[in-house]
Amino acid sequence: MFSGKETQLNHTDISPKRSLGQNFLVNLGVQKKVIAKMKELVSKAPEDNILEIGPGTGLLTQHLLNLKKPLLAMEIDNRAVEVLKKKFNHQNLLKIVQQDALQEIHEPTETLKHWQPFTLLSNLPFNVGSRILVDLAINFPQTSFSVILQKEVAQKLATDDITFFGAWCRLFWDCKLEFVIAKNNFLPAPKVDAALVSGMSLTAKKDSQNWICELDLEARQTICRIIKQLFVHPRKSLKNNLLNLSWTKPQVDSFMIKSGLSDNTRLTFENYKNIIKEVYFFDKNIDV
Repeated sequence: MFSGKETQLNHTDISPKRSLGQNFLVNLGVQKKVIAKMKELVSKAPEDNILEIGPGTGLLTQHLLNLKKPLLAMEIDNRAVEVLKKKFNHQNLLKIVQQDALQEIHEPTETLKHWQPFTLLSNLPFNVGSRILVDLAINFPQTSFSVILQKEVAQKLATDDITFFGAWCRLFWDCKLEFVIAKNNFLPAPKVDAALVSGMSLTAKKDSQNWICELDLEARQTICRIIKQLFVHPRKSLKNNLLNLSWTKPQVDSFMIKSGLSDNTRLTFENYKNIIKEVYFFDKNIDV
């Protein structure tokens, strides 16, 4: 264990709540390493505001303010909100709101809509981090991010062994696992290591590989549902999983013939983007 953990928390008068997924990154050296990577991402979108979800007692917030950009800190814990307001009461660039960020990203209010364009920079609550990114893609696909997640969750965004979470997110972001953060750098120490992962938005690239950027909110919700269903039984063939979309067997057979795919085709990192595109447009026209 490194020295200095307690001294960084003594002024807060609060302790982290596991029920809220709070794991404060208390190692100053790691904080600076995280911020350096976040700064690189911000430099690629200099016009963006910053959104921080789950700032806790402001251990990363104090560094984010050094970027000299408007910062919205969204915190569900009323105890932490009071700490933040006292600690940063003279910071004109900072707006602090007590809000359930998971709900806010799922059903955005005017507060977040008016904060656009923004880049998400956060040590995300470990218990809801992946759910936040799934909904971020639906409602704010133009948003880039650099966030701390549990290591095994972050790896799903950066490996060729695709899952629903990895497949969905990489339709919208060029993802990179920056580095692993050992669990003893947090208070309380989680059961697993964490990692910083960054995602550069792909929606600005209007080419055949980023067709999804042309679609509306309802279409993105539909595609999310489709991908979830196709990964219900990831080891089964695509043909079998298409039945999870409530397609009839003749409709499945028609799709396989039209797409030119063999009956034993499975979703892979190399083929899934093109297959998802074909499935979406076929599904869209089924009732026409």
